[in-house]
Amino acid sequence: MEITDVRIKLSSGGQPRLLAYCTITLDRCFVVRDVKVIQGNDGPFVAMPSRRPTQRCSSCRARNPLKGRYCSECGAPLHADPSEGDGPAARHVDIAHPITKEMRHRLHERVMAAFSEEQAHSGASGTRVSDEAASHEHYY
Repeated sequence: MEITDVRIKLSSGGQPRLLAYCTITLDRCFVVRDVKVIQGNDGPFVAMPSRRPTQRCSSCRARNPLKGRYCSECGAPLHADPSEGDGPAARHVDIAHPITKEMRHRLHERVMAAFSEEQAHSGASGTRVSDEAASHEHYY
């Protein structure tokens, strides 16, 4: 699998550890959005798109945070899923992520190279699109 394009949008500073958002194109036919470059304790790292796990209220079917005790819409008590166990609730669950160590390494290297290049060019526009991406109309 080839990483054919990486688009970087530097963060505007709303969240101090969030350095950039990026969109990755694989094999010119599959797009992964909302990949983040985050400043960690040991330097920047690539975080794959994720979501917060939720549970539905049995009364009104509204989505609520996992491990919540009461529904945020109707106030009904929420019942714990027995499959969850007593462990801590997951804060986020990856939506998409590399399976192999090799692909994770390739993705990290490519995103960090594009991030470094974007930082070097950030005085111009804050967002830079690669030549290949400029030839694409939209990814929708």
